[in-house]
Amino acid sequence: MAYFGIPLAVYLCLPAAVFLYLILDLYPLVPKSAPAIVKSGGFWLLWVVQCILTLIAYAILRAGAGARIDAAVGGKFAPIFTVFLAVVGALTFVQSLSLKIADHKLCRPPETTGELSQQGAGSDCE
Repeated sequence: MAYFGIPLAVYLCLPAAVFLYLILDLYPLVPKSAPAIVKSGGFWLLWVVQCILTLIAYAILRAGAGARIDAAVGGKFAPIFTVFLAVVGALTFVQSLSLKIADHKLCRPPETTGELSQQGAGSDCE
């Protein structure tokens, strides 16, 4: 059975794979914190967003390279392998994007009144 052209097994494997990836990714940051991570509402929100993004990545990957993946690993293992590629690809992309956003410096605009009206005076980015 398939929904929107995606096999039912993918709908079961994909959230589990995203959950496993997130736990393995976050756990080393704070050792012995798996119960606290799972009890956090922010973690579950992150998980839902990552599942949606990974499902989109799966659909794009399947449409673009489905035949080549089928030929490489066989039709039986193609959905599982595509889920693996989608999980790794989507989460790596989101993490690299978040690192790029975190790299930008947020600055206070320069003050334009009083004695600090010279070029760049009063700015946090000097």
